[in-house]
Amino acid sequence: MRGYGKIILFGEHSVVYGYPALATSLDVGVLCKIEPHNKYQLNVPCLSLVMNDNDSEHVLGKVFNKILSYFPQKKQACRIDLFPEIPLGAGLGSSAATSVSIIRGLLKHHNLVWDNNQVNDVAFAAETIFHGTPSGIDNTIATFGGMCYLRNAQEFPAPRQSIGEIPLKKLTISQLPVLSKPLQLMIVNTKRERRTKDLVDKVREFRNKNQVECDKTMQKMGSFAAIALDAFEREDFSTIGHLFDENQCCLQKIGVSCSEIDFVCDEARRHGALGAKLTGAGGGGCVIVLVEKQQPQLQEILEQRGFEVFYALCGKDCTRGK
Repeated sequence: MRGYGKIILFGEHSVVYGYPALATSLDVGVLCKIEPHNKYQLNVPCLSLVMNDNDSEHVLGKVFNKILSYFPQKKQACRIDLFPEIPLGAGLGSSAATSVSIIRGLLKHHNLVWDNNQVNDVAFAAETIFHGTPSGIDNTIATFGGMCYLRNAQEFPAPRQSIGEIPLKKLTISQLPVLSKPLQLMIVNTKRERRTKDLVDKVREFRNKNQVECDKTMQKMGSFAAIALDAFEREDFSTIGHLFDENQCCLQKIGVSCSEIDFVCDEARRHGALGAKLTGAGGGGCVIVLVEKQQPQLQEILEQRGFEVFYALCGKDCTRGK
């Protein structure tokens, strides 16, 4: 059982100012293996973590207890082993993927059937323990999978490609059709730590000093999501790559890139990538590189700099393999 990671393709930061964004699940995330046990236990081997159902010291233990509280008719206990396939704490939705993975594992173990809305509600409750006041985006993408258009429903209509609407607290998610040809990405974790709140505050300060310039940049970034939707329909990946580069230039302009991100983007373009940009808050974290095939030479250069590199597909129907 698996909960899927997510990336922001277009519109990070501009979505905070009311413009649309485009996000998607990855075909990798957090894998869950489950087997009967004499008590409820959660293990994360890569972190050397072992927690029981009464563990409340570690945040993951609190999350585990919260999720178990939604399974009152517990019969046979079980042990859950979690295997992250994406970097943790790097802006790829690993906490939501973890929660969804645990939930789906428990459902399978207890032979229960929930619809995606039920899974999503419990995953959101778990996200409040991880993050306090989550937006609901990560858990929704981890649950439903696929690509989605994020918008302020009061300002922007649903795109014509929408196949379903999911209202969140501040935004509405328009679910989009599966891509006939999934997008192949090289994802590079710079391993530079950052706090999302610090980057959001930095952009706000930039806007306070340069409102006209900043608002023009935000508006430009906000247009990329809709342009990309049409390009995806045409399978026009060269346009998608160009939009990656344009979006990255805008993110540099508002001050959320960094030397590590710039290095990855420059090397990616030098090695023939279709485009490259940061994903998420910036200031570190991950870079997404649009490639037509795996790039071993580029991967070697980036890994020699200490970066973590892996590949993922997006825009496919991940949930069929959940």
